[in-house]
Amino acid sequence: MSTGTTKLDVVVSDVVPVNELVTRFHFRRRDGELLPTFSGGAHVVVEMRDGDRTRLNPYSLMGSPLDTREYTISVRRDDVGRGGSLFMHRSVKPGLEMVISYPAAPHRSAPMPMCCASATTAGSGSIMTTLTSASSSTACCRCNRSGRISMSAARLG
Repeated sequence: MSTGTTKLDVVVSDVVPVNELVTRFHFRRRDGELLPTFSGGAHVVVEMRDGDRTRLNPYSLMGSPLDTREYTISVRRDDVGRGGSLFMHRSVKPGLEMVISYPAAPHRSAPMPMCCASATTAGSGSIMTTLTSASSSTACCRCNRSGRISMSAARLG
């Protein structure tokens, strides 16, 4: 996988354990400038230097797309995955310098008149981002949410 886009030099500004499986990571630009704006559903590809191996994992951006001081992602630890989430949980600490891609959003051919958001354990971070994007436009926004919440789900917002 390649990020295929311009990259951003960032520093990890905070690492917040949400529960035993989910950790939230905050990134700021190394040069202190604001980050590019993003829209609901956007993700960044995080480059992880793991010894002589570089891992590239996409993560959904959380929070308000209007606040470009920092980006926030939540990562659910997968003990039997390919290693990216384990690297994030075990090796990433505040102050670590990393590289991420510019935000990429799903392609939409026309503005959606209504925002329909749903969440799974892995993708719940983008609900608030999607709703914030929709509510800041002239679109009507309604959120219907159903399903189970487990302790391993990332918290909204």
